[in-house]
Amino acid sequence: MRLLSLSPRTGAFSDGTVADLPQHLRRGDLLVLNDAATLPASLPARGPDGQEIELRLAGQEDAPGPPSFWAVVFGPGGWRERTEDRPAPPALPVGTGFLRQASRQRSVPGVH
Repeated sequence: MRLLSLSPRTGAFSDGTVADLPQHLRRGDLLVLNDAATLPASLPARGPDGQEIELRLAGQEDAPGPPSFWAVVFGPGGWRERTEDRPAPPALPVGTGFLRQASRQRSVPGVH
């Protein structure tokens, strides 16, 4: 299982696995586990090369111009599937536009 950690001193992110968790804990730390499912507020979409992906909006960018959102990108699948059982999403540069899969397809521009 994957682990993303954030250094409280530097603000740097690092990727790892759950096996790396002990190196991030000190004696007396409290570890809280959350196994709650994400709300089914996901957007099925297609990436710029037509690959199937899922977007989960994490926040809106406060900037002038058209709406721009921060999103978490998942590979093919849906919110009912365990994340660790899904294929990895494609690597996408910041600002990539997506095509929503809906009855009316439209672009979701400027997702970070």
